Amino acid sequence: MNKSEKKLYNHLYYRRKKEQIDRERDAGNISKAILNLEAIQNEVTSRHLQAPSEYSKMILENLERPIKVLRQYKNLKDQFDRRIEYILGLVKSAIIFSEQEQKQKDEDDEL
Repeated sequence: MNKSEKKLYNHLYYRRKKEQIDRERDAGNISKAILNLEAIQNEVTSRHLQAPSEYSKMILENLERPIKVLRQYKNLKDQFDRRIEYILGLVKSAIIFSEQEQKQKDEDDEL
């Protein structure tokens, strides 16, 4: 590997590593948000069961949708990340296969 190829490889490697860390951080933040909302929902539910009020009922009704949306977002994000990884794997395989074919063709041409 020459110097420019090594530099490009290192740049791509560290960019991918940073993207992976960012993805994990995002997933962690989404999970924390879901857990926090669920904790609030559980606390309000237990208080509502002890002393029902319109205020606690309103809070419970308004918490359902954000929790549902965050869960859907997290699931879709996970699916999207898996699809991207799958596609990148296919592209990598295609490049490797193409390089092998080109190498074989070059070897055949030399003979």
